[in-house]
Amino acid sequence: MLRPLPDFDDADRMAQVGRLFALREHWRDAMSQLRDAVTEMQSTNEQTKAFGLERASEALDRLKALKELGA
Repeated sequence: MLRPLPDFDDADRMAQVGRLFALREHWRDAMSQLRDAVTEMQSTNEQTKAFGLERASEALDRLKALKELGA
């Protein structure tokens, strides 16, 4: 079932929808990076593990920042 279309004339509501969309997209990006980093950390190559750990840390920092913004 399709959801009803929002009232496109309501600028405040459209701004809220846009903000929520942007937060969700950035949340998804950070989660994807975290997933990839965990895979890298399972490598037998020490350099790849270190790179994965750095990327995981970046992703976690981004997720924390997004959480503070209300994501």
